[in-house]
Amino acid sequence: RVFVSPRQRPEGRRDRERSWEKPPGTKRILVLGDSFVEAVQVPFEQSFPHLLENSLAASQPPSIEVLNGGVS
Repeated sequence: RVFVSPRQRPEGRRDRERSWEKPPGTKRILVLGDSFVEAVQVPFEQSFPHLLENSLAASQPPSIEVLNGGVS
């Protein structure tokens, strides 16, 4: 079963919508990888980059964004 993501960005990333410009005071982590990182086989909310961002936000100020750079 493959999930079609409504969160596929125009630039090809499977991620939530973000501005290209990084907000002041925000740090970004780009997760690179293969289909396991892209995670089209699971709902977006269960993808590793999304879970990492939520985990970091719970332990830090919410100024860290994790970008999904996985490709199949």
